[in-house]
Amino acid sequence: MKLSEGSSMSSTESAPGAEDLASSVEKEVSTWASSSRDEFKSREDYNLAVCDRLAAGGVPPLAAVVLRVGKWGNAGSITRDVQLWYSRLSSRLAAQEAQIPLGERRVANLLVEQLWASALKEVDTRIGVPLRAELATVQQALADRVQDLEDATQQLVKVRQDLDAERAGNAAARATMERSLEQLRAQLEQAQKQLAAELARTAATKVSFDEEVNALKAAVEQEKKVAAAERVLLMNHLDEARQQSREWKKETERAIARSGELQASIDAQRADAADLKMRLALSEQATASALREREALLVAEAEKRRALEQQLAVAGERLAAATASLAAKKPDGPQRKRAKP
Repeated sequence: MKLSEGSSMSSTESAPGAEDLASSVEKEVSTWASSSRDEFKSREDYNLAVCDRLAAGGVPPLAAVVLRVGKWGNAGSITRDVQLWYSRLSSRLAAQEAQIPLGERRVANLLVEQLWASALKEVDTRIGVPLRAELATVQQALADRVQDLEDATQQLVKVRQDLDAERAGNAAARATMERSLEQLRAQLEQAQKQLAAELARTAATKVSFDEEVNALKAAVEQEKKVAAAERVLLMNHLDEARQQSREWKKETERAIARSGELQASIDAQRADAADLKMRLALSEQATASALREREALLVAEAEKRRALEQQLAVAGERLAAATASLAAKKPDGPQRKRAKP
């Protein structure tokens, strides 16, 4: 079989200059096709005529050659037209089989088989191999897309868990801040009550010791000024604490708003996994920054609280000293009255 195929090869494949001859035939057929295309009513008749002229010139009418020369139709339609031409050629050869001698018939059959094998090989090379490669690429891309969707789903689950944890942390921080504020208010009220009691005791002492009031009036007035200044300072601290509380509430509201924005961004991130990672990183940075700010505010509030306690202690010591001074001077007044007669 191999020897027969080798002996029956066309002259375009074995003779020197076969490629030049095929190129010349293709050029002639192309020139004819460009000038005669309008004479054909259908693409099929036109491509069949092109196949006839190529075969007459000794060039196998392969689909790629017909597409390059005729330029009417795509690769699929031209492949069907070429297959129809080979089918009709086989039919014609079968109809004339009785008129063809056996030896020539065998040579013709071998030539047709060779042309058919070349056509199949050309179709597989031009169409089959690219299609299989493209199919493999599409399947790989589909597998990668499925994996990306699975990764995005896992990331969405993690983001939801982080948001739930962040909401719980914000609620706990808000409750802690409210408790701290209530404690500060209670401490301030206690300090005010103590200051009022001290002022009441000072007033009673003034009524009991009128003569000592004139001597100690300047000192008492000074103590009142100091107490008033301390009271103003305490009120300023209370205002600062209230302002900080309002700022904490605003920060909590902003954190809740950011949580809502993150929830909205989750829906948008379902269509864009890459954007999801960036927004998640921004949310984590904002949460960490808010936590650091709250910790700094709590530390500052603790420092202010200690300063307030120290100031209250100093005020108590001053009032105790004033009371002791008044008590020490109490026995001297009546003795001086007895000495006057």
